[in-house]
Amino acid sequence: AIVIRNGEKLNVRAEELVIGDVIEVKFGDRMPADMRVISAHGFKVDNSSLTGESEPQSRTSE
Repeated sequence: AIVIRNGEKLNVRAEELVIGDVIEVKFGDRMPADMRVISAHGFKVDNSSLTGESEPQSRTSE
């Protein structure tokens, strides 16, 4: 995961993410964590393993 801590972008393992981390997600990234979307452009989420939806679902910061 790419995490922004103290104004720096760092590559860390998903297991090292902590509450309050701001992460950068790009197309194709997989995130094994709950997260809140702060800002997005054309953001879709594949929740098929959780919901059975066959197509990625659009998400916004709202």
